[in-house]
Amino acid sequence: MKIEGTWILAPNEACAHQQIDDETVVVQADRGTASVLNTIGGQIFSLCDGKASVDEIVDQLDLEYDLEKSEIRQQVEQFAQDLMKQGLIRRLS
Repeated sequence: MKIEGTWILAPNEACAHQQIDDETVVVQADRGTASVLNTIGGQIFSLCDGKASVDEIVDQLDLEYDLEKSEIRQQVEQFAQDLMKQGLIRRLS
C-alpha cells in the first residue's frame, strides 16, 4: 500500500498511548497487545493526530531533523505503513 501525502492519519480508536521517558507505549485493548515506540516513532505516532496530513508530518519533522526531506518522507511512509498493519493508526481521509 502506498501512503499518500494528502492522507490524514489518526490513532486507532481502540488504542491508548502514554509517553514514558523517551518511549511511547501504545496499548490495543481489543487485541490485548502493547507496542513500545522509540523517540522518533513516538513522535510520528503522536503527529498522526487526525488533523495533520502526511505531508504536514514530513514538513514538521524536516524542521527538527538534519536529514534530506526525501529520506524523512520515506521513513514516515514506511513507519505509517507498519503502524497501519499493526492496527495502531488508521486513515481518516
